[in-house]
Amino acid sequence: RSVLWSVRAESLPEACSEALQRRGGREMAADEVEEFEAELWLPCATKLGECPRWDQARGLVCWLDIDGRRFFRCRPEASDIAEAETFELPARAGSFCTTDGGEYVFAFEDGFSFFEPESGTRLRISEDFEPGLRTRLNDGRVDRQGRFVVGGHTEKGSEPLTGVYRLNADLSVERLWDGVRCSNSICFSPSDGAMFFADTMREEPEVWHFP
Repeated sequence: RSVLWSVRAESLPEACSEALQRRGGREMAADEVEEFEAELWLPCATKLGECPRWDQARGLVCWLDIDGRRFFRCRPEASDIAEAETFELPARAGSFCTTDGGEYVFAFEDGFSFFEPESGTRLRISEDFEPGLRTRLNDGRVDRQGRFVVGGHTEKGSEPLTGVYRLNADLSVERLWDGVRCSNSICFSPSDGAMFFADTMREEPEVWHFP
């Protein structure tokens, strides 16, 4: 039984700003931790809930149920899961993003696609993600240049079979890194000088840094 947690929206920007001021404007060091209090928002009964995102164009909170092949949207003031829109997906999706025009791009298990939840229309951008391997696309984020960076996940076993990929503005896809088991928590430094992600299936999870 899954639930959705939230950090108070009115306190997070202020807390981040104060933390930055305490560090004199410098980026956080690896051994520094800033903690925020989370509270239960919605019980949502997902099999594998992931990728909460804010849809700026529609003013909606969105998230995925990867194994349930579902996409959720609802208003931030919602108090019950019955208030959310739920859409069936054509395949498991590890993450998604929105374009400047409000379109959704999904990182489905078998590749990148535009997908319209209301009609169920899917337009493939790439075909056959890592054919012949037991892998799928997983967690992803949009970088400061508007490119969708997504890591892979090894479905069975712990071999580092997959990698990290980037969907560029011209819809080309490039592989950034090899030797990944389960990519999560992709993020980018405030100065845009580095990208980070965690390989969470290693015996000791590692955080990787890309200059």
